[in-house]
Amino acid sequence: MSERSAISELVTPFRETAAEAARLLKHLGARLDVFSLELARDLGAVSRDAQAFAGGVRDQAVALRRATPRAAKLAQPPPRSSRASAGCGSPLRRAASRRCAKRITATSHAAPPTPRPSCVVASRSSASSRRAVPI
Repeated sequence: MSERSAISELVTPFRETAAEAARLLKHLGARLDVFSLELARDLGAVSRDAQAFAGGVRDQAVALRRATPRAAKLAQPPPRSSRASAGCGSPLRRAASRRCAKRITATSHAAPPTPRPSCVVASRSSASSRRAVPI
């Protein structure tokens, strides 16, 4: 055997081992790349879900905070002064006052109260004379 063939015989197993190691490293790199893309996609989905959950919790907390004073106010008995004056005025006028108070209470958090509406009532003596009466 020549010297060259003896060296080639000794180096061949190392060369095959190095080629196999390079092939394994290339495969590992491709698998890590796919894994990192899947991980980024999953983390994005988790992040969006967490943000949506936090937004829902915040909305529920705001609604509860706004509703609590109204619910507490509804649960309390009316003040004595309104009970004493309950007999004053016509039933239609009292109902209109309650509607107006509810509308003002319902809109007090969102916008300033609206002015009280007026309705035009025809006089019994003449249909041409009209006057505005607050409700």
